[in-house]
Amino acid sequence: MYDSDDDIKSARPVRANTTRFRRLNGNVNYHPASAWSPWRTTIKAIKNARLFTGKIINDHRVQNCVLLLIAINAIMMGVATFPTIKNNPAIVDKFELADKSFLILFTIESSMQLIYHGINLFRDGFLVFDLLIVVMSWTLVGAQVFRAFRIFRAMRLITRINTLKKLVVALFTVFPKMMAILMLLLLIYYIFSVMFTQLFKGMYGEGLVEEPYFETVYHSLFTLFQIMTMDQWAVVLFGIQQTHSWAWIPFTVFIIVTGFVVVNLIIAVICDAVHVLENGGGGLRGYESESEYTSSGDMVVEEISNNNVNHAAKNRSRVTPRKMRELQQQMNELISVQDQMGTTIEVLTSQFVRENARSDVECTATQYDDRRPSLDYVRTIVGMIINDPRVQNAVLLMIATNAVTMGVVTFPVVMSDPDILRKFETVDKLCLVLFTIESSMQLIYHGINLFRDGFLVFDMLIVAMSWTLVNVNAFRAFRIFRVVRLITKIDTLKNLVMALFNVFPKIRAIFMLLLLIFYIFSVMFTQLFKKMYEEDLVEGPYFDTVFYSLFTLFQMLTLDEWAGILLQIQRTYPWAWLPFVLFIFITSFVVVNLIIAVICDAVRDLGTEVKTNLQAPGYAILPPGPAYTSTSRLEELQQKMGEILHVQNQMRATIKVLTRR
Repeated sequence: MYDSDDDIKSARPVRANTTRFRRLNGNVNYHPASAWSPWRTTIKAIKNARLFTGKIINDHRVQNCVLLLIAINAIMMGVATFPTIKNNPAIVDKFELADKSFLILFTIESSMQLIYHGINLFRDGFLVFDLLIVVMSWTLVGAQVFRAFRIFRAMRLITRINTLKKLVVALFTVFPKMMAILMLLLLIYYIFSVMFTQLFKGMYGEGLVEEPYFETVYHSLFTLFQIMTMDQWAVVLFGIQQTHSWAWIPFTVFIIVTGFVVVNLIIAVICDAVHVLENGGGGLRGYESESEYTSSGDMVVEEISNNNVNHAAKNRSRVTPRKMRELQQQMNELISVQDQMGTTIEVLTSQFVRENARSDVECTATQYDDRRPSLDYVRTIVGMIINDPRVQNAVLLMIATNAVTMGVVTFPVVMSDPDILRKFETVDKLCLVLFTIESSMQLIYHGINLFRDGFLVFDMLIVAMSWTLVNVNAFRAFRIFRVVRLITKIDTLKNLVMALFNVFPKIRAIFMLLLLIFYIFSVMFTQLFKKMYEEDLVEGPYFDTVFYSLFTLFQMLTLDEWAGILLQIQRTYPWAWLPFVLFIFITSFVVVNLIIAVICDAVRDLGTEVKTNLQAPGYAILPPGPAYTSTSRLEELQQKMGEILHVQNQMRATIKVLTRR
């Protein structure tokens, strides 16, 4: 017993030798730890309540009920759009009441998940998605404009159906590739939008075309998207061709680059995601199959055992998120050490180069009285300057700035003011001078070896063409192609382009086959249907000459209004559907899919190349979700750590060699 109630209130669970706990009435068996008993009881009760909540809400029967409620709510929101329901206020009120009831039930379910998981809920992407949907539903419940977005609650079905969940995880595994393709597509869009605006602006104001296709960059972006989707692109081209007969050239180039290459790249990446799903259920990242990394599993486990991280592999039945996070943290530490080692190698290498250059200077000084630095020393200094990461980032910023200014120049506000236009021209000329200096320094450093690097040669050609055509008004629109240099400066885009170049021989063979098919059918269609336009049997000269036939066949290849052309010809030749269907089947369904298959091969090669590159520190190899603790992910992490250790051993050997020198 304590002496008084005040002593009881002042009692705190502090150290055992505190005098407060010694003021007892002869109770020598009292231990200060007993003061923790109420706290421990409360904590244990809270823990038991959380476990009980989790047991209830994650029971498969409860989850099936939640799944059913989501489906019913989605169906009711669809039925509520029927005119019979919308025109009856009484029924609308009942539907609104039911919708509010569903939202309350979903809120209870998310709250129970939050109680069970606590802060760990925010490590599971699917649970966070559920919580965001519920919170947004309550936030926007009174906003009439956002009521249409309530149907997005049905997206929670993805988090409840394992097949959909695995598919989404598989798509997220190829998200970096999708982002690279999107960057490439945006770059192509911007280049062509500026070029088309400068080539064809003002035609709508002069009444030469029916719509403002290319009056501003915004109009050009929308029209180019329409062309990429093959929607009536021929109508747009015919309107432009009445004034500019050569307009088919940039149109055709854009369609081939975007509609047949970049879009098929997206298809190839999605195929890669499905391949990942088939081989690992969305659990593999960057590996062709499970056997690819388990075949060398013994070696990897042996290496990892030296770092005390193979206990999780031995105890496969006890794989937990905590162990996975520990392995992730250890791998990040290894990567950090590897980065430091790489920096050390760069410093030692630069010192070694400088020492060699200095020795060359001393040798030259002994031979010549003028003591001029050697050419190799100058080249080394120039290379160190121009290839410095900060200098390259500055060049990248200049390219992006120049691209933005060339787009702003197309705005009517700028075009109508000669003073502002003159300032933009000065900025453009200044950027070109800086690009010329950068290319000249690269040429000084690399010498004749520069012509062995395709990207450096491409940079030099862009700069040389910019100077050659600087005073030619007809070619000023093509200055925007300087922005293509961004591909040579951004590693992600460079890897993507290199992957396409690796399969270029196959694509070239397919295009040769396609050209042969085009020529055969163009001659055949010309002989079958020529002079129909002169006799007013059709609306356009579709097959009057071989050139018209080639263009019409290209239009049919893109499936743009081919049925309208066929219906006109069928009025005279009822059997015309036979060659039309045969050509479309051979080209659109066979040859174009051959291109898709080859690009899939390129994407697979890109995945193999990326797989050999190490992850950056802090990169979450393991995406959130229930599959986070799977054994396959543990083995994947161990495989990556084994690769890092192997690379670090090679780097240590390199450092030793450089240090001895």
